[in-house]
Amino acid sequence: LFALFNCLILVFWPAAEYERRFLLPLLPLFFLWAAEGLHQLEATRLQRLEMPTATLLATAVLLSYAGWYSRMDLGPIRNGVTTPEAAALFAWVKQKSDKHDLFLFPKPRAFALYTGRRALAHHPADDPQRLAHTLQKYGVTHLVVHHSSPFPVFQKSSQLVETLLAEEPTRFEQVYENPGFRVYRLRQGALASRGDCQPGRQSRN
Repeated sequence: LFALFNCLILVFWPAAEYERRFLLPLLPLFFLWAAEGLHQLEATRLQRLEMPTATLLATAVLLSYAGWYSRMDLGPIRNGVTTPEAAALFAWVKQKSDKHDLFLFPKPRAFALYTGRRALAHHPADDPQRLAHTLQKYGVTHLVVHHSSPFPVFQKSSQLVETLLAEEPTRFEQVYENPGFRVYRLRQGALASRGDCQPGRQSRN
């Protein structure tokens, strides 16, 4: 049941496509199933192949991990909350924003932890119209764009926000920028005229 429900979550939760770590709980089960399948050879005419096949499989797994490890970048972490750009963004938010402000950011829990400000993430399947509805519905005051991130979750969010900004350039004001981030503030009542747009789904994860 665990494997079944875990797989269902990976299939139906859109954010799972960005997080390979969600597969980690299944890996021991995959090895268990492979070992059980090999053990079943003992009851067939292929019982002599059980040990050689298990040895080859284990060797292949170890070699694949060795090859992957040899290509890993073991230097300093270049992306994340500890980068100078992220630290500068968090410091600016603490100094220049009000505690009642609400920020749109793809990783709202991390943003709230480091800034002490409320944050909201839009749904990955949103389009500009649905995003505008989300901003108006929840009273979002600022949009944060991580334009230099290599991660798909930030790239898709940046493209969506930039599209909305291009459609409604007079409704937003850029208030901060560094080499990694840009922050836009919604002008008061900016999206009121779009109140008839269809509601979009949102996420606070």
